[in-house]
Amino acid sequence: MAPLAGNSGQVGKRVGDQITASLGEYAETLTTQLQPRYYQNAYRGNVYFNSITSANGTGYTGAGTPLLAVWNPTYTKKNLIVFNVMAAITSYASNGTIVASLWGGPTASITGTLVPPVSALTLVSSMANGSVARCSQNAATTGASTLSYIGTVTSSYGPGTSVGACMSHAPVYDCAGPFVVPPGAMIALGQTLTGSWWWDAYLSWIEVPV
Repeated sequence: MAPLAGNSGQVGKRVGDQITASLGEYAETLTTQLQPRYYQNAYRGNVYFNSITSANGTGYTGAGTPLLAVWNPTYTKKNLIVFNVMAAITSYASNGTIVASLWGGPTASITGTLVPPVSALTLVSSMANGSVARCSQNAATTGASTLSYIGTVTSSYGPGTSVGACMSHAPVYDCAGPFVVPPGAMIALGQTLTGSWWWDAYLSWIEVPV
């Protein structure tokens, strides 16, 4: 144990009091996670998500109709930090392998059908929930620029026309913040091929000042 000067928070000591900290083999400070990973941001109303269920997707390769899209308009003065993405096939009527991928980049203003995201604090979708983002849910992102490929989230294989034969899973891509959607940009999750595939999917992010 080593004495440190600082504010120990809720244990009752004052700023400037000595507190104890555990040091490791190389004199590094050892810490433990007191609260869930995103609790503070969610509690402060900074975490939002966009989701769909049983959505019949269309082919999307950076333009057209994605499963999900999140647009950050140019005037917001906030960055959207993406931290979780999930996509899973729930049923299908087309053979072969299907992939869901992320696309992103700067974009012109979107004039298609947009909805507000859901707040992770209140679980309410509302224009007044504090989010600066606007979302698309299996609808054409009319007016948007063509986005660039980021990476594949999941793939599934259907060996026949039977719904029960589809091999799918629902991975949660915990990207934990490497993708920043600045003002004037958009990120989208899309089914890469045209066909009859139905999806459950969501994308979540934290909003922080630029």
